[in-house]
Amino acid sequence: MALPQLQWKLISLILAFGAGTCILSVFAVSVGLIQMRGALSHFPEAQHVIDRFSDRVMFYLLVSFVVSAVFNLTVFFIILRRLAGPIERLRDYFKKMSVSPESHEQLRFRGGDFFMDLPPVVNQAMKEIRASESKLKKSKKVA
Repeated sequence: MALPQLQWKLISLILAFGAGTCILSVFAVSVGLIQMRGALSHFPEAQHVIDRFSDRVMFYLLVSFVVSAVFNLTVFFIILRRLAGPIERLRDYFKKMSVSPESHEQLRFRGGDFFMDLPPVVNQAMKEIRASESKLKKSKKVA
């Protein structure tokens, strides 16, 4: 099943914010390391330690970004499925109803989806609409 367009847009937005956060973090750490180098520039023996420290900090920063990205995308994907899935099913349900209004198909969401209170309301509304339509047809036949 292809991802709904809403889900793709939200995933893109999350990735853009994540990339922006990563860029800002690397910039902040780099500025800190440059300032530390400047402060310790009059200690030549400290430069080797600072270089090693800088390499490690950047490595751990990269690892933390990758782990964070995988975790965040997994969590956001699960949340987005629960959000976009019901919207997609609701859209498909109304498309079917517009094509064949006589259909008595009920709207159903998956367990764990958001908006679980929506299907009973929509199903009850459709039941009332069908009942009103049936009364209207009967009154037209009588007249």
